[in-house]
Amino acid sequence: MKMLKYMFIVIFILVVNTSNSNISFAQTSTITDNFIVPSTLIISDGATEAVDPTSPISLTVTPAVGASDATASQILRIRSNQASWMIAVTKGAFSAGTTSILESDITVAHSKTAGSAGNVSAGTLQYASKTLNLVTSGETVISGSAKTSSTRDSNNLNNYLQIDTTYSIPQDFFFTPGTASISLTYTLTSP
Repeated sequence: MKMLKYMFIVIFILVVNTSNSNISFAQTSTITDNFIVPSTLIISDGATEAVDPTSPISLTVTPAVGASDATASQILRIRSNQASWMIAVTKGAFSAGTTSILESDITVAHSKTAGSAGNVSAGTLQYASKTLNLVTSGETVISGSAKTSSTRDSNNLNNYLQIDTTYSIPQDFFFTPGTASISLTYTLTSP
């Protein structure tokens, strides 16, 4: 048993001697962090937040004395961390079918709002309202001059610029029953 006690003391002394020695070691490690923020452009549906939405718009013209225009709306939300961006419209072929509706009977109106963390001044509408016959394929609807977020929004829920588009047509007895159609595609790009 005395032998075991002696071994313990020897080990203890060795540890003490090692810790008091003048040998020093220095090691360093440098970590460089690069936080990369890629250019991002997102267009989404204002009601569902679905990205790259396809929104069917349906207007029913029901002639009546003193009736107001038939209207339908589309809401797009734009999120961009770039200072330069734009939305252009591509206009498909108009089909009047049997309705006697002309493109000049349909009005397209745009307005803008922003989320609570959004920047309403981020983009400028090129026109507020015009009839469909005056809309040309490829024209700019809104041009962006700033990122769409005006303040931090950790959940990215309220940092958007919203484009509200209303389509309207008079409820005229002149129109013949049937279906008229057209496709409008809004494309968000960064020049």
